[in-house]
Amino acid sequence: MDTETNSEEIDVEKIMGKIQDSIKKKEEQGIYSNEDTEMVNTGPFMKNNDPWDDMNKFLNDLNLCWDPRKDSPITTHRIYTGPLVVFIKKVMRKILKFFRIPNLLLSRQAAFNFQVLKAINYLTADMPVEGSSLSKKIYELKRENTLLRQRLDLILAEIEKKYDLPEQAAVSIVREKNRTENHNYLLFENKFRGDREEIKKRLEFYLPLFKKADNVLDIGCGRGEFLEMLNDQGINATGIDTNEAMVSFCNEIKLKVQQAEAITYLSSVSDASLGGLIASHVIEHFSNDLLDQFTKLCFLKLKNGASIVFETPNPLSIVVSATNFHLDLSHVKPLHPETVKFLLESNGFTDVHIHYFSPFPDDMKFEFIKDSFFSSKKKTVDQLNKNFQKLNDLLYGYQDYAVIGKK
Repeated sequence: MDTETNSEEIDVEKIMGKIQDSIKKKEEQGIYSNEDTEMVNTGPFMKNNDPWDDMNKFLNDLNLCWDPRKDSPITTHRIYTGPLVVFIKKVMRKILKFFRIPNLLLSRQAAFNFQVLKAINYLTADMPVEGSSLSKKIYELKRENTLLRQRLDLILAEIEKKYDLPEQAAVSIVREKNRTENHNYLLFENKFRGDREEIKKRLEFYLPLFKKADNVLDIGCGRGEFLEMLNDQGINATGIDTNEAMVSFCNEIKLKVQQAEAITYLSSVSDASLGGLIASHVIEHFSNDLLDQFTKLCFLKLKNGASIVFETPNPLSIVVSATNFHLDLSHVKPLHPETVKFLLESNGFTDVHIHYFSPFPDDMKFEFIKDSFFSSKKKTVDQLNKNFQKLNDLLYGYQDYAVIGKK
């Protein structure tokens, strides 16, 4: 045995083959069950299609059997002498328990097993079960990996073209740079705008506006949150976005989205053909001339009675206009709510109103002074609290607003 262990190279496959042959012979003799053999051949985690189900079962079993002092069923594979062997073992167990031998011999082992089990339970507390935060992160990583593979395929295709058409090399490089920027913008949205479920909760406000609409257009649809909500309500809707990564993401989850620029796309559709239009966080990307042209086209392409929504960051909040707005390098300039309202009204839209939403958390705002601390100075306290309210409105007003109208 020592000679085999100290040899320069141990043939693991040969040893495992011998073990499996031995198990097979004992199985034929009825010593091992099929379940025992499957456990040896496949390991404890590979029975089911989902390895996490097997892991959970394994952990449950481990939590039940960690204490060696507990009695386990006494069984035997012997056919004739089995009952006698079982009887002797039971008698021996009672004698040992009477003199507390298991406690004396196995207490330290039980304590060690318990500490190891605690460590395993702690380390596996965030296993990627469905709905957990880790599961969501894994899902997002899979999405990103899919997009990266698509980008790689496109880059390889462009390299092949470059050798056949060297005059187009410069154009290919520019195109690939744009694709990389598109993917980066998707990652930017994931980090700074919030996850898709959070955005869906915010966009629920708009659903009643399009309840009976048909052929709704979502301009700058991004990751397709609102399109998905419209589809769930049985509303026919299409999305466009200039970002190729966003379009790929939406197509992957079976949304009707195409890559297109807003004004070009609107110019291509028939007049009075759209049953509704939403442009969420789009108009802050336009120059003045393009914004006016865009609004005129929206009016022209919408059906009578159709709703329109322009959502954009709120510059009336200093924190938004001075800091948060500039996180996105593609923003041109913030737009005053009354300016956008006037823009819609001057281009023929009616029933135009402004809706503010996404307030800052209270813990970011100035706290009011409680009257109980300065009961003798109530007027002063009231005046200070009014000033605090004004500062809160000025600094920490609503983060976004929407201008909503009808044709």
